[in-house]
Amino acid sequence: MRYWIRIGSQYGGDGLTARWYILNEGFRGRIPDGMLVRASQRLNRAEGAAQSQVVMEGFLRELVAAVPPGTRPLLVR
Repeated sequence: MRYWIRIGSQYGGDGLTARWYILNEGFRGRIPDGMLVRASQRLNRAEGAAQSQVVMEGFLRELVAAVPPGTRPLLVR
């Protein structure tokens, strides 16, 4: 499984960091937008895990490439 989160202008981090960011933005009267991206595959056997990672990595590269350049920073840094 691969995933990442963006809240406002902040990418990644742990849950506490994200909540702190949201709280501080709220004190400033702002409500940041956000995005959670997750890619996963169901495997029948553990031996397929390495190939699964290769497939997901390719999928995520294609996903990012398909997003118009002007809006790509909403998805990735």
